[in-house]
Parts: sequence; structure tokens; C-alpha cells
Amino acid sequence: MSKKTKILGLCLLLAALGGILLWTVLHGRSQTDIDGDKALSQAGDATASALEQLEHAETLLRDAESPSGKNETVDIRLSDDGITAPASVSIDQGILTITAPGTYTLTGSLSNGQVNVDCEGEVTLILSGVSVTDAEGPAISIQSAEHVLVYLKENTENTLISGIPCDISTVDTSSDEATGAALHSKVSLSIAGEGTLHVYGYINNGIATTDHLVLLGGSLNVTAAHHGLKGKDSVSMEGGDISILSGTDGIHSEGTITISGGTLVADAGDDGVHADQVLTVSGGEITITRSTEGLEAEKVYLTGGDININASDDGVNASGGDSSGDVMPGPFSSASTDALIQIDGGTIYIQANGDGIDSNGDLIINGGYLVVDGPQGGGDSALDAATESNGVLVCNGGTVLAIGSSGMASCFSDTSAQISIHKIFNSLPAGTQIIITNGAGEVLMEHTAVKVFSSVLFSSPSLQEGDTVTITAGEETATVDITGITNGDAGSSFGGNMGGFGAGGFGNGGFGGQGGPGMGGFGGFGGQGNQSTMPTPPNMDDSGNMQPPANQEEPDAVSGATSTGGKK
Repeated sequence: MSKKTKILGLCLLLAALGGILLWTVLHGRSQTDIDGDKALSQAGDATASALEQLEHAETLLRDAESPSGKNETVDIRLSDDGITAPASVSIDQGILTITAPGTYTLTGSLSNGQVNVDCEGEVTLILSGVSVTDAEGPAISIQSAEHVLVYLKENTENTLISGIPCDISTVDTSSDEATGAALHSKVSLSIAGEGTLHVYGYINNGIATTDHLVLLGGSLNVTAAHHGLKGKDSVSMEGGDISILSGTDGIHSEGTITISGGTLVADAGDDGVHADQVLTVSGGEITITRSTEGLEAEKVYLTGGDININASDDGVNASGGDSSGDVMPGPFSSASTDALIQIDGGTIYIQANGDGIDSNGDLIINGGYLVVDGPQGGGDSALDAATESNGVLVCNGGTVLAIGSSGMASCFSDTSAQISIHKIFNSLPAGTQIIITNGAGEVLMEHTAVKVFSSVLFSSPSLQEGDTVTITAGEETATVDITGITNGDAGSSFGGNMGGFGAGGFGNGGFGGQGGPGMGGFGGFGGQGNQSTMPTPPNMDDSGNMQPPANQEEPDAVSGATSTGGKK
């Protein structure tokens, strides 16, 4: 990694931190905000420290490999027949313990042993064709140090195994025995280099630290019964080529996760990437091939990168600190005010069986390119925010296409800065091509649906007031006249906020008063009249999908197809 690349990575991280801090200043600060800021600051410090240590390690390597250079690294040769190491390393029945700071180059293999680090100061472990297996615990266990850098030497293959090879889906990770990781650290841990590391965590996690985990480079192939990668305080990914197969989360942190570079492919039994507090993606390539929820955190900021998600539930989820799971809509419910999803950039494709994007607070889109193949069931929506309880769903910029079922389909608020259109069709099958054109016949969007859908929501800077837009979905065609910010068919009947109790009892306004661009929503009780008014209920099919006013025959339903790609 060049110095220029490192500086660029730090700049991206600092820019992301600045954006988050600006948002909290403008919208008020909760204790969760303060804790999240502190965690992000600590993660930034850990990354800066890791970059300094990486530069030092690369200097030592260059010196050691230069004909005229001085080798300041300590060589350790692992073997079941005996370990070759200097006096600063203790050896006891196949367990090697590094007791002094420095840079160590490890080669060879142990079929049932362990490498420990227990010292004060910084330690760099250069893995240069090493294989370590421990049937009962971590292959590498870091007990104490100021900071540890694991450096993967170029053109080398390295392997760490904890436990006995098995089907990871059969491992009970809730048991007392399921602790630690194949590479386990109690201090901040960084991974860098140009080599390859294969990690098998058959007992619990793949790579885990109770502090900060910083990923700077290298090729990592991780298989784990529990989490693939875990940094309890934070995970920062600036580089590397990472592939994960995990029983639960691909990447997990109880604090924050920041991804600004590298390539990640995760096949996860639960969440693809999960942070309890803040998740920020500003660069890199992320592919979640399998997950319950693709990306999840209390606050999710997407400012860049190329993201492709396949989820059995929500594609991106912000659950918030005041509640867990989805918030049921209704006039008396309250939003989780800490929950936020904000999209400022990036190219994002989501295929989700639950909500495509779900925030239990606000969902704000300011930029980027977003395509969602959303749910087939009527109880979920391609885009969902807690609009029924003071959350906002707005689009101020970017290109957005969100398709799915129409039973709970949401529209952008008319407080958005960018025009959007919404159209409800009869249920259309997977494989239907969607083409959106303006009045001049110019194609604004093309996409092929991967499963059954009936709702089409689209927003783009290309939409202009006074124009007429045509949506062609297979053999069906609909036009939408653009007369304002939100145009076309109404959204979910849970679209508004509760009003006040006005004089005169249940009067005009009643249910469905100022409900935003949707069906009216719960506008509040009260008003000036003496007679309650109720909105006309939408036409529904047996699956809870809203239907157009015209009585038309629906085509036979087609089972959902798996996603085969992103944007057209």
C-alpha cells in the first residue's frame, strides 16, 4: 500500500466522520450520538496507529530483502518436530509465546499448537507460509501488547484453524465452549500485506478482537461458525480482498464499522455487516450473497462504494436504540429517534424479501444510484421509514428505482427536494422489463424485475415539472403527469402523522387528514365539524397488494426469482 493510498484512506474516513458530526449538530444529539462519535474517534485513532505500524513493517521487510539491507526481524520456524526461535520466545509443549515487542517472521506449521503474544509494546507478526491448527482454542492468541499487526507476506499462503473441521451450521455458538476465534486478540489488531490468509473458526469466530480491528490489505478467506470478523469496539476496512462464510454475521461490532476500500464478499447466516452503533460505507465493493439483513446498524451512512445485497429480510436496516426490530405503524406509535439511514452516494442494488431499506426513524436519500427489488408480500415495502411516528422518508437527490408489493408501498414525502413518481400495476411476474421514459422519449431507467411486483417508485434529477412520464412494465403502460414533487398513485395508508384533538369531537380531518403523499394516513382526531370522515379504502387483492381503480384481470402469479445482477 502506497503512502498516497494510505493518506487518501484517512481523508475518506475523516470526511465520513465530519459528515456524521454535521448531521448530529443539525438534528440534535442524544447520548447514543455522543457514544457513537466517541467510538468513531477511537476507531480513527486505531486506524492511524495501524498505518504507522504498517509503514514501519514494510520498511523492515524492504531492508531484510535488500542485498545490502539489515535484517531486524526475528525468524521463527514452526514444526511438530520442534520450534526454532530465539530466547525472547518461550516454548512449552507446542505453545509458542512471544514475550518481547518487535517484528517476527513465522514460517512452517503446527498440526496442534498455538502462537501466543504476551508482552508490552508493539508486535508485528509476518506470516510467510505458515499453518497453525489448535483443536481446542485459537491458532494465534494475543493476550497483551500495545498493538499487533499481522502482515501477510507477498506470494505466501497462510492458514489458521481453531477446532475440528465440521459443518459450521451444526455448531452451537451459544455454548460456553464457543469462545474466542482462530485469530483472537485482546488488543487492537491490524491485518495488512499482499499475501493470503485462510481462517477456519470451527469453535466460534474467525478473526476477533475485544478492541479495534483494522483491515488494510491482504487476501482473507474466512469460514466461521459464529461471526466471520469481529471488532468489539470497531472495525475499519480500508483495503483487502475479503471472502466470508459465517454462521451468523459476516462482520460484527458492538461499536462502529467503517468501510472505505477493499472488496468484501459475505455469505452470512444472519447479518452481512452489523454494527450496534454506526455503520459507514464510503468506498470499496461489498457483495452480500446471503443474509437475513444485509447491512444493519442504529445509524447507517452510505456515501460511496459499490454495494450488492441479497437478504431474506431487510436489505438495509436501522433499528435504533429505543426499540428492536420493526416498529408497527399506527397513530400512537413512536419512532426510534436514534435510527437513521442516510444515502449520499454509491451504487446500491438490493434484492430483499422483507423491506428493501427499513429505518425505524428517518430514511434520507441525497444522492447515489439505488435500485431495490423489494418484497412480494403485502406486509413489507421496498422503502420504509417510521413516517407513521414522525420519521421522514425523503429524496433530495440521486437516482432511485424501488419496486415491490403495493400493500405497504411507501412514497417519498412532498418535503423532498427532488421530484418522484409512483405507479401501481396489477401484479406482474419476475422477468418483466421496466422502462421509464420522459415526454421526449428519452429512456430515464431500465430494469428487469427478479420477482413478482406491483409497485414502481422512481426519482431522478431528470424528472421535470410539466413533463409526462411513461412507465412501461412488460405489456402494461402507464403515464404520470408531473405537477409537483410527488406524483402518481398513493402509497401506504399508514402515510401520515397523528394530528391533534380539535374542537367539535371527531370532525373533518378524522382519520386520514394530512397524511403526506400517501393514502392520507392517520391525520389525527378532531377538526371543526361534527361528522367524522374516513378515507375510501384502497382496492386490495388477497395478498394485501393495492390494485389500480380499474377492474382488470390479473396475470397468474410467478414465484420470485433469485437476484442475478444489479442495475441495468
